[in-house]
Amino acid sequence: MRNRSTTAGAVREADPEFTRALQLLREVQLAGAVGMRVQENKDKTTTAVMFFRRDNLSPEMLDKLGEIRRLLKMPEDQREFNLVYSPTIGAAGELAVGSRSMLQIMMAFASYTEVPPADLQSGRATPSLSSTNGVVNADPVK
Repeated sequence: MRNRSTTAGAVREADPEFTRALQLLREVQLAGAVGMRVQENKDKTTTAVMFFRRDNLSPEMLDKLGEIRRLLKMPEDQREFNLVYSPTIGAAGELAVGSRSMLQIMMAFASYTEVPPADLQSGRATPSLSSTNGVVNADPVK
């Protein structure tokens, strides 16, 4: 699944499954049904671990956890997953995450910004990217 991105002068919207997984993760996090920790390994390295609780959860919360697992292709019987950086699916017991650089994060935030017409006309800013067709909006002021 992919998040919204703004690369090479174009906007690609987030996959609907990505947006849904984020929404569900936030809901189960607020309910205390999912968490993260950093643990030290035998070789003194550290690993980030995401874990799911199963005890004392409502049927609704269990359904949401099940949907998260289906969306992220996570086994139903596993409670903990090592978080790894990878653009591809992780190995058994891993949840692969493709993170962004700070520049990519700032570009993503900027893609939501509406530039005031006066700034465009004066040349202080350039037109923003259009999220509907993935090309630079060359005439945003009419």
